[in-house]
Amino acid sequence: HDDHKHFVLYQGVDVIGYSHIELLPNKKALLHIITINEENHSQGFGKYFLNLIEKWFKEKSYKSIHVQSSPSVLGFYKKNKYHSMAFNEGGEYHQNSKKTSIGKYLS
Repeated sequence: HDDHKHFVLYQGVDVIGYSHIELLPNKKALLHIITINEENHSQGFGKYFLNLIEKWFKEKSYKSIHVQSSPSVLGFYKKNKYHSMAFNEGGEYHQNSKKTSIGKYLS
């Protein structure tokens, strides 16, 4: 779909990260997944990758990024200034009661 974007993070020629994002109406984005290879955890790549994604969206004039965070990575998003944010857009988004709706305004 044209409204889905996939980002890949490389270290040299090795793929170490991947992200899938859905573009929504009103210049909002839904971050479906962001992942870093397990052997590259705790090295700052997650924060670096998330910052690159946010920068790309700011350059495209997006207003906000929304995430359905599992409990295991909620702390990661909070460290990166994501906060509770209600979200009820259409698209392929499905509310998951086991996850926390959070997001970040891109200003």
